Amino acid sequence: MKLFSISLFDRVNCKTMCFNLGAILLGGFLLCSCSDDEKMEEPPLFVKPVAPAVNPVDGIWIEEDTDDLENGQERHLTFNSDFTYRQDIYSAGGDRLQIEHTGSYETKGDLLYYNNDDVRKFKIENDRLQIAASSNGKDKERFYKRYNYDDGIKAASRLVLSAKGMLTKEELDAFKGYMIYNSALQVPVTPQYDNTWVFRTLGKSMGACTRLFELTYDLTFLNRVIEYADAALYTRNGQPGGDFRIVGWTGEPNDIWPSTGADEEKIDGAVEQGAVLARIAYCARLILQTPSIWDQRVAANDRYYYGTTYKKRAETYLRMCDEIYDTWLTRFVHPGDQVFYRRSSTALIEPIAWNQALMACDGLTYMAQCHEILGNTSRADLYDRVVRDNLEFFIKDSWTKTSESGTTCLQWRYSKVADKVKHAEDLNHASLVANVIYNIYLSGRHPYIDEIMEQLANTMFDIVFCTRDGQGRFPGRINGVYEGKYMDNYVRDDHMQLTDIRKDWYEKVLEINKGKLSGNLPMIGRALWCKTRRISAPEDITARFETRGQEVSISWRSTVSGGNVRILHSTDLWNWKEIAEVSASANSYKDTGRDDTKTQYYRLVSVEGDEAGYSPLICVSK
Repeated sequence: MKLFSISLFDRVNCKTMCFNLGAILLGGFLLCSCSDDEKMEEPPLFVKPVAPAVNPVDGIWIEEDTDDLENGQERHLTFNSDFTYRQDIYSAGGDRLQIEHTGSYETKGDLLYYNNDDVRKFKIENDRLQIAASSNGKDKERFYKRYNYDDGIKAASRLVLSAKGMLTKEELDAFKGYMIYNSALQVPVTPQYDNTWVFRTLGKSMGACTRLFELTYDLTFLNRVIEYADAALYTRNGQPGGDFRIVGWTGEPNDIWPSTGADEEKIDGAVEQGAVLARIAYCARLILQTPSIWDQRVAANDRYYYGTTYKKRAETYLRMCDEIYDTWLTRFVHPGDQVFYRRSSTALIEPIAWNQALMACDGLTYMAQCHEILGNTSRADLYDRVVRDNLEFFIKDSWTKTSESGTTCLQWRYSKVADKVKHAEDLNHASLVANVIYNIYLSGRHPYIDEIMEQLANTMFDIVFCTRDGQGRFPGRINGVYEGKYMDNYVRDDHMQLTDIRKDWYEKVLEINKGKLSGNLPMIGRALWCKTRRISAPEDITARFETRGQEVSISWRSTVSGGNVRILHSTDLWNWKEIAEVSASANSYKDTGRDDTKTQYYRLVSVEGDEAGYSPLICVSK
């Protein structure tokens, strides 16, 4: 039996399109049949998007009984969301040895249709796939166990942090076990409200997992972020997994993440949406800057049909982020200067609060990076221009103050129209501003922000966190005034990142927060990030295969006066190990005796005393 030319997912979309077309034609007929006197304004007809059909076999399956294979080898059967499949033989070490079969497929009920006219019954129970013997007698009944990328990760009830030195296996294992199994961090399948993805635990934890991938290049972390990104996009208001509620001031079920509570009949939202775009586009950027994984299947599967491979998933994320900018954020952009404004249903009112405007800039910065990688310079330039205009507007409205220790500190108010004294920024919103300024600083796209970054760090450490009241609380505002509801007795996770700028405060902040660290993923994520940046990593790194094909030559310029360089190695970005330690001044190393894997990955780590600095990912391909 031949495969149908239209997949189940396409057929669902066709039905939806036909329904919408019928509704439009019917509406036009009724409108034309009315006289001018009888015309009435009807509310727009909104049809909730249809959820994609569930593909039960989508995923990677490992055969249980492989007596026909050599000891340790595995047979993998992969069903992709684009209705292609492949069957491969893998070595005990995880290298693909042979492609046995490729083709296309479709499921209907309990039947599996291959494109070679083979029809097989299948059954799935407890993540175990049973495929009946072929009807032509050419293949036996087979049993498979579903592969999950988090197989083998042990649950962790607490997080681990050693303040100094290189990252440890205990730290990373605990982080993985906590992010996968902690009940508060499970990937949601229902709509989220009250800025969940903006600054609640789930959103901040997503950001921490993204940081962990950038500092470890372990695909476990990237796939967890992908699961979060998929859920955030699919369950937002105007999508199939959302509630499709009306936004009060637009009268439409816009594609947004509601800032209002779940009990509100009508929802609301503004440019804080940019913080969610930042988390998703950050994930996309990390994928796009790692071309060696572009064509690999996403280990987290593709339940919402966002793209089977990493590159396709990143491109989907970027496209959807662009759509949110085009259809939502542009409503808040003041024409001419590109500054974000607060608005009513009919007009722009006044410049929006700085923390919200900068959250939008956060998302646009990551999106600009993605477009630059893909060669979409016009879109990258557009986003850079919007970010630049808002940053310059913010900087022009801010001012400086000299701390008691003599450092120059940044001061700003809640918004352009707020009172400079009464509404000096509070600690809560200041943490959101600090996070964005730090992210933009790391991007390197707006160099003039470097001085502002240092002044902001001085503000937090030389005005705020250097003093406490009788109850052990820090000032509630950035001018050092004890006022408001944000007089915390701890340092918020977003402020913890500033210890990368003021390294003299790294251990002090960990001491302040020591009672919270073991149960706070965002805090541990920030601490581990800053731990890998205590000293400068090797620079000007080059790596290449020698002519013999099994020797990789690595050279670098040392950035430390003494100490050593430790070399980490992986062939798959899932498993890393340290393979060598050499003097930093040696400036070179030859990695010999490698297998014939075409791609090898390295990280170089400067180690001086108990401080470490991690290089970016180094990929060497034949």
